[in-house]
Amino acid sequence: MDEQPAHCGITPASLKSIPLFLTSDNACHWLERIERHACVVFRWGEHDKLDVARCRLGAEAQVWDTGAARGIDTWKDFRDAFLERYDVQEEEL
Repeated sequence: MDEQPAHCGITPASLKSIPLFLTSDNACHWLERIERHACVVFRWGEHDKLDVARCRLGAEAQVWDTGAARGIDTWKDFRDAFLERYDVQEEEL
């Protein structure tokens, strides 16, 4: 029987593995990094991913999070709203 690795939770080291999101960054890649670390490395749950993302927002994105995104309480809703706000399409450049 294959055992699943234990849930590691959020630690200072795991938090630092996710770079701060600056509005000049690629939003999709940043979210994918959280997803990858959540699944493969740290075994974070959905709420952990949401907490990590919110902790790793740069100043401008924090303003968005405490304003427009204040009522968001699931990873999926955060991800969708975040991409809607920060995912710049090539034709917009």
